[in-house]
Amino acid sequence: MERLVNRQQVLEVQGAINRYMQNKNDTNFDRIFNEIREYNLDPARFIMHACSNTTARVVGGLLDLVKKNAAMEAEREGVNVEAAAKRAVTDAANMTSNDGYGETPLVATLQNPDTQQIEDIVRVLVEHGANPNLETDDRENFFHAIYEDEMNSDDLPDRMALLQRIRDFLNEKQFNSPRIYQRFRPQAAA
Repeated sequence: MERLVNRQQVLEVQGAINRYMQNKNDTNFDRIFNEIREYNLDPARFIMHACSNTTARVVGGLLDLVKKNAAMEAEREGVNVEAAAKRAVTDAANMTSNDGYGETPLVATLQNPDTQQIEDIVRVLVEHGANPNLETDDRENFFHAIYEDEMNSDDLPDRMALLQRIRDFLNEKQFNSPRIYQRFRPQAAA
């Protein structure tokens, strides 16, 4: 019975996330986090759903809540609060899905229907310790996911430009794409 109640609570939080997407106001934003706190759910549990369906604001809020929860737990246990909070956020930003696909939040972000949010969410995740070079058991790293997305995008100019901006951002952050996943830009005619 407890498992059924927990599943219902998770669905309610996901419903709150979806309501926020239909009407992005502060009341709907706060409702997501109030329900997570009320049910005492792990905010990291919703990272994948948030990355693939919502905004950078929600993803950032979830990661901040992970950090606060870890800091409180570390303080109770008498361990280094800063180290525990940082580790918890990094773990959440690099977690892998347990749905059989082994995706990371970065890879899940590429599925977000709001193109503008994809770039913003990638930035938030990287700022919170996401590693695009992380390889999971079932998948290659994030650069491979970008490469696959490029190959499947039929060279749509907007999508290709978005993916290139993400790649440029990651390169600026010193996450250089493995050579096999680099897309070669056409050279301008002399």
